[in-house]
Amino acid sequence: MDIQLKRYCRQKAILEPLELVGRELGVNWSVQDKSGKAIFGQASMSDQVEPVMVGGALVGSICSSGDGRSARILSLVLSGLVSQEVDKKRIASEVLEGYETLGALKELTRQLSDQTDAVRA
Repeated sequence: MDIQLKRYCRQKAILEPLELVGRELGVNWSVQDKSGKAIFGQASMSDQVEPVMVGGALVGSICSSGDGRSARILSLVLSGLVSQEVDKKRIASEVLEGYETLGALKELTRQLSDQTDAVRA
């Protein structure tokens, strides 16, 4: 599973809660992708760094001013929010696949019905 953290960090549903938590903690923070490239935020590399894990895979990191506790909290929030978005996307894909299967079954039923009607005629 290749998760592009940058794509998720553009979403309002991810950024707003992170910004709120950062404000409540009174820290500056930034998000980096797994290569260390800055994606969002204001903290510097000399600050506390915590990994962002989704589905057991490293997808990036959070840098935060202040103590390591702040970075850890922000990391957990971001991991949870991205995990939810990934799950929503997976569920939507499964629903779409179900509709496609249902459509194929409907078409097959129609074809079988047409053949049965032709045999009876």
